[in-house]
Amino acid sequence: MPSQVKEEETSPGGLTNPGVQELPSGVRDISFSSGAGYCAGWHYGPGSTGTCIVMAPGVGALKELGLPRFAERFAAAGHDVLIFDFRHFGQSGGEPRQVAEISKFRADFSAATDFARTLPGIQRERIVLWGMSFGGGLVFDLAARLDGIAAAVAQCPMSDGPAASRNVPFGLRGRIAIHALRDRAAALAGRPPHHIALAAPAGEVAMRSSAEAMGAPAAINPLGYPWPQLCAARFMLEVASYRPGREAAAIDCPLLVVAPVEDNIISVPAALEAAERAPQGEVLSLPGDHYAPFGESFEVAARAQLEFIDRSVRR
Repeated sequence: MPSQVKEEETSPGGLTNPGVQELPSGVRDISFSSGAGYCAGWHYGPGSTGTCIVMAPGVGALKELGLPRFAERFAAAGHDVLIFDFRHFGQSGGEPRQVAEISKFRADFSAATDFARTLPGIQRERIVLWGMSFGGGLVFDLAARLDGIAAAVAQCPMSDGPAASRNVPFGLRGRIAIHALRDRAAALAGRPPHHIALAAPAGEVAMRSSAEAMGAPAAINPLGYPWPQLCAARFMLEVASYRPGREAAAIDCPLLVVAPVEDNIISVPAALEAAERAPQGEVLSLPGDHYAPFGESFEVAARAQLEFIDRSVRR
């Protein structure tokens, strides 16, 4: 069982990121054990509903980016909320930095869920999983594996790696693979990671290469939070075969898939197919691209998600 390292009202800069403003009243820095290390997070609460929504960001993103806007809305409705950084990113532990690994992400999300159940006033069966982008893909994975999940929200989920990769031109895929193999060789030799950018203009090597991807900072980081926009390239080899949407048929709780119709970073058809496979799957279609839920579609997305969560946990 993960142990609470600390829970106190303080600046999130207390771990690794100096110069960050103090958190609002009722939001606390927390950290919890995961594997041989720890994850850092924020707890919004205590709430009044006995429900905790555990929120995971996408690959390379941090808890400070986009997630607080949804967390504040959920907390205002009386729910506890836990948002966290994956190990090797943000304020969480783990060396070397900016290295993504699916098995660790899965373990961190599961540990966050266990930790949420230890928060005062939280009912064990009222845990809601929420994830964005790759975190949304992990929602399929974890909701199918974990017991006692009341509901799950997969926002713009990376549900099928092979399908999403078809959005990338074939030649660029080959160039990305060269960088990924270079990084894997570096890891095997004990050398520092070879990083690539999280986003770049179309045609350039990055985890996501398009004008849509380049819009991420404005959408999720309007205040300019200091953010290393890099990730070890080896992750691209792993994600290319990751298909968490195939687990949807085993999800026995209500599932909401949020799918902007112009999203070209994930595979929208694959996300919709996953929702269809889930016994209690629902879809919220939105206008806009991958980051629309943080911008022009926020109000619609937040209201629909909150209504879905309330309906699911009180059934």
